[in-house]
Amino acid sequence: MTTGPGSRTWIKIFCTNWFEGSIRNESPFVRSIWIDLLALAGRTGHTGVISLPGFSGGYTDAQLANIFRVSFSEWISCKERLSNHPDGKDGNRILVKPGNVIEIINWEQYQSEYSRQKYYRHSSNSKLQKHYSNSKLQTDGDGDEDGEKKIKRRREDKIRENKSSARFAGVSALADDPAPINPQSDTPEDQDPMARKSSNPKIRELTDLWNTTCTALPRVGVLSVKRANKIRLRLREHPIEYWGEVFTRMNRTPFLIGEGERGWKASLDWVINNSDNADKVMGGNYDGVQRGTKSGRVRGAAEYQPGEYDFLEGGKDHA
Repeated sequence: MTTGPGSRTWIKIFCTNWFEGSIRNESPFVRSIWIDLLALAGRTGHTGVISLPGFSGGYTDAQLANIFRVSFSEWISCKERLSNHPDGKDGNRILVKPGNVIEIINWEQYQSEYSRQKYYRHSSNSKLQKHYSNSKLQTDGDGDEDGEKKIKRRREDKIRENKSSARFAGVSALADDPAPINPQSDTPEDQDPMARKSSNPKIRELTDLWNTTCTALPRVGVLSVKRANKIRLRLREHPIEYWGEVFTRMNRTPFLIGEGERGWKASLDWVINNSDNADKVMGGNYDGVQRGTKSGRVRGAAEYQPGEYDFLEGGKDHA
């Protein structure tokens, strides 16, 4: 469908009026057509009038029914309801003019924000352009750029920066651990995060290695920004092969898989939290024997007091 030269890309919906105003008394079908009319009016221009390009007349009812993906009779019924409401003039939402030109009643009152801000947008852009035009900043070979080119280049750089940040923030999600809204939060995302991937394949490779190796430990599904940062640091310290050995040993260590007296289980977040935990796993710090406990559980080094290491592998023989 062709749009007019003054078409807009958005319309305003007042939340309170939408949920508590008179439009809520209409059927869901009528409300859906009303929203379609608002969007079509916005797509046509900024005047709230739905007409063919050049204001040469309006769309036919058959064309409008096709645009709204409804039957002809359904459109006619909604059109009658919105233009000849039983409550009289105050209940009408559209005005049907000759040639089937449709005008949204009170459009300027509710949809004028875009037009009112036009001056401020222009003023802001003019100030930005003036700033760069008068600037004496020198960058790699672009010191001779005029103000307009600098503005365009800076905007393109900002867009690329935002896209790069969005790709990283959109790291993939888990079933048992929430994904972040920002780098300091692990709040779950509203959409299904499993469809999203980390921009660093090594980070995803490590989490996949955890899930396939540590079958006795909590599975990882969500890769939050905080978790991804930790993994990145650990991969700088040791290659992926080292972590495969760590995970294999963790999955065979009774104390780490929950067979200690407290029933505590290790997790991926625990082992990547710092530089020491993985080295302690490989050094046998959490290896224990099933001896000297009432419950029959295995005690690990973290559960022992000084002098009790006789119970650990590699310690003194217990008398």
